[in-house]
Amino acid sequence: MSRTPANYSLTVVRGATWEDEFTYVDPAGVAIDLTGYEARMQVRTKEGQFGTSTADTLVLELTTTNGLLTIPEPENGQVLLRVEADDTLPLNPDNLKKRRLVYSLNLYDPDGMAPDYVIPLVQGGVTVLGSVIR
Repeated sequence: MSRTPANYSLTVVRGATWEDEFTYVDPAGVAIDLTGYEARMQVRTKEGQFGTSTADTLVLELTTTNGLLTIPEPENGQVLLRVEADDTLPLNPDNLKKRRLVYSLNLYDPDGMAPDYVIPLVQGGVTVLGSVIR
């Protein structure tokens, strides 16, 4: 069965703590149990979102392994994102008024019968606002 990820835009302020929450639910709105699942998310430049650029387009990688993503209560289907303020600086290194990036968040079961089984949860744009305070 093919899954289409939800499309959701995010906004981050450069130099501020970035927190977001995603919930995986079935069509009836009931949370899907994520026990045993891990999550990974990549933030890339728009030029690199579909592999069309040979430049290093990865700006930030968030995983349950590196602690930037957590699944604290798997039965609630929630994936939490938390990036500390200093770690948001590379998202807009020149402190532009706005920098536009893209992201994709996947779930996977590393110990499952098919560890390469990936569920695309959500994807979209990331607008990184510049910061007045430096």
